[in-house]
Amino acid sequence: MTPPQPEQLRRVHRILWRYTADGVTVLPLDADAPFTLTGPGATLWGALRNPQTADTAAQTLAETYGVPVETAAAEVRPLLDQLVELGAVTVEDVDP
Repeated sequence: MTPPQPEQLRRVHRILWRYTADGVTVLPLDADAPFTLTGPGATLWGALRNPQTADTAAQTLAETYGVPVETAAAEVRPLLDQLVELGAVTVEDVDP
């Protein structure tokens, strides 16, 4: 059995987004309304300017907020899943 390939996450370039006083406001293509990412969510959005894995994103948040990687990972995965579902982030397989 082959191990699963790591997935790389990246922002979808065709969507509108802006840094605001509250965080980052994002308007995916098919969304009815924008949504705002605050705190760690805004930091995650900034980190996704470069494609990366969920583990790398969790490491970035852990270092930024001074929390254990496990704590950051528990927060990152649901947020990434939501961003993918909303069409703001895409998932690509990483070639070995």
